[in-house]
Amino acid sequence: MFAFALWDAQEQELWLARDPYGIKPLYTAQSRGVLWFASQARALARHAPVDISRDPAGLVGFYLWGHIPEPFTWWSGISILPAGHLLRVRAGAEAVAARAFWSTEYCFQSGAAEPVSADELRTLLVDSIRHHLVADVPVGIFLSAGIDSSTIAALASEQRSDLQTITLAFEEYHGSSQDEAPLAEATAKLLGTRHSTIRIGRDQFLAMYDDFFESMDQPSIDGLNSYLISHAAATLGLKVALSGLGGDELFGGYSTFPQVSRLLKIGRSIPISTQAIRRIEGVIRALVPRSVSPKLSNLLSHAQDLPSAYLLRRCLYTSDELELLLDLSWIKAGLGRL
Repeated sequence: MFAFALWDAQEQELWLARDPYGIKPLYTAQSRGVLWFASQARALARHAPVDISRDPAGLVGFYLWGHIPEPFTWWSGISILPAGHLLRVRAGAEAVAARAFWSTEYCFQSGAAEPVSADELRTLLVDSIRHHLVADVPVGIFLSAGIDSSTIAALASEQRSDLQTITLAFEEYHGSSQDEAPLAEATAKLLGTRHSTIRIGRDQFLAMYDDFFESMDQPSIDGLNSYLISHAAATLGLKVALSGLGGDELFGGYSTFPQVSRLLKIGRSIPISTQAIRRIEGVIRALVPRSVSPKLSNLLSHAQDLPSAYLLRRCLYTSDELELLLDLSWIKAGLGRL
């Protein structure tokens, strides 16, 4: 994972590059013949002389997904360098379009992502973890007692004996079935790691509330847990930590993923025209009580292809619901750009 800016003094050329999966962010903006770049969009919004009006695509995308979808940002004059892209700019020359040096989509679409055996998967995970354990400071692991973080902790403990594991727990759940601490502590004991459980109550949360939003680069409904566990790690003196974040997306762990394929199977089994679908959904929309999920009235129209089925199952609000939240001009402009 990387995002870097490299100045080639000999060629008088700047290289900007971002890792294939887009793990690290890299934002750019152009104004008055100057290229600005930063690892945070907010830094450019505060200091670069660029258009900081709201981007319709960023606004609509936030209500659809709960985050700002790339390559858009919250601000019209700022964009993010796409994952797996390189931007080269010569001094005194106009910035040219970034070019891709890697495409994750292509790897999956081309069939290059072949199924692997359990042994191969273990080898790949061990190799990735081994590389991420390289550090000149102690390495910690966020241990939530889930499959992803427990797997990382187990494989990492095979390679290093000085690991620090940390679990974030909430006072309100103490002693209940929702308390992750006991299972995480048992896992840490089994693996022989130095373990710390950090419990947070309402008062501690409220004390960090303002700092959390101040630390957030762009609006997102996610990230609070990551902020709290990172804050806890910092109090222990840690600067590097591994986490299972993204494991459910990579391995299809969420229950919504198989539901997408089932939805698609049902939709394709019903031979019906687009016009008929619109009429039926209009009737459903008029009859279904407001207490029932609005997604119900979009089942037929969003079950015809994979992207639509995925959108319906994973989105916060459907495009129909956006009219209750935003002005129509914002919706039209935002959906058009998206």
